[in-house]
Amino acid sequence: MSKWKHSIYNIDLNKDGYENAKENEYYNILMGKFAIIPNDVDLNNPPEDLKGFLVPSEINQAEIITKQQHDAIYNDYPSAINLTVCPTSACNYKCEYCFEKNKSNHIMSFQIIADTIAYIKQEIDRNKNLKSFSIKWFGGEPLLNISAIEQISRFTIDYCQTRNIVYSAIIITNGYLYSREVSEKLKELKINSVQIAIDGFIDEYARIRHVSKDAYIKVLQNIEDSVIPVLIRINTNRQNKDIVPSLVREVSKLSSVQSGFNRVFVARVKEYCKQLTYGFTDSEWLKFRECYKEIQDVLPTKLEPAVLLPCNANQKRNVVIGADGNLYRCDFHIGNSTLAIGTLREGIKENTQVDKEFVCSTITDKCKQCKYLPICAGDRCRYEELYQGKNCELIQERFKQNMQNYLTYVREKE
Repeated sequence: MSKWKHSIYNIDLNKDGYENAKENEYYNILMGKFAIIPNDVDLNNPPEDLKGFLVPSEINQAEIITKQQHDAIYNDYPSAINLTVCPTSACNYKCEYCFEKNKSNHIMSFQIIADTIAYIKQEIDRNKNLKSFSIKWFGGEPLLNISAIEQISRFTIDYCQTRNIVYSAIIITNGYLYSREVSEKLKELKINSVQIAIDGFIDEYARIRHVSKDAYIKVLQNIEDSVIPVLIRINTNRQNKDIVPSLVREVSKLSSVQSGFNRVFVARVKEYCKQLTYGFTDSEWLKFRECYKEIQDVLPTKLEPAVLLPCNANQKRNVVIGADGNLYRCDFHIGNSTLAIGTLREGIKENTQVDKEFVCSTITDKCKQCKYLPICAGDRCRYEELYQGKNCELIQERFKQNMQNYLTYVREKE
């Protein structure tokens, strides 16, 4: 028996039928690398540059990944904590597909701000292993309560500094209130990335979001004026799918995108109901993604990296802090107190049904046999897995689309 073997995560690009692959070319999903592996490679003494593509025969990579995931999920003293904080669940927009549109509006009171600060201090104090601490500012529209962002940020920045902990933050906003002055303030508060979604040109944007027609122009100008890099999310749905390629091209003409300071990406709008007015089914989304071939020159395909956890909600100490003072596991639970896993004052109630459903490994025996495991870690979204089941076919077919686009267009350009 040979001392070495092919990694279970090797994709034989020729055997799997990818056009423009080189002879004997492989892609390793775990490492995110390409290599030429000759048919007569010495499996008893492989070359150094092929280690990883070739692994010792006794190694079970799937079991190693499973153990690493288990340890990360249940670690009560992780080296990194990622919180989501909602200073308000209110919004100045009324987007038709928003999952929060029928929920009550809350805004963090002075007391809840104080409780949030106390909770953050407690999380830092209890964990001697902590090396990094990050916050995702979410809503509603978080900029409707910028005072809360400032108060919580200033405390956390200073407290992390005294403990030698690296602090960082991002914010998800609709961009309407995101002026240059606001971006400068947020940069002072260590927010290093902003995500702003665009749904269409002037008329479509105003219709879907129920805002005035000047909103589209204002948001684009705010993106241009930002002193923080902006991820421009092109929200794609059943209603606007035909204009998305031209919208991508138009937004990509922004000087801040041309310079490489801001970036554009396309995202799928989902609806967690049976109406499917806006949200795609998996098969519809794969069909739509064929248009990516048309925009490779402005939006080149990137291959998905390996991940250890399906989503932020799986890890024990990562929680969502609602504007109502409740703790939640998932963004989709915000404002629904029946799904809370605790409160700022009481902390996490670890044995609630919701907590047990989310803080768990998603890797099954079937997953352990799958060569695509590293890019989904069992499933990319715990919420979707619970309510819709695993979407293995979508993940695999999406990878195949990306790989073919990469080999056909991106590699030629490189």
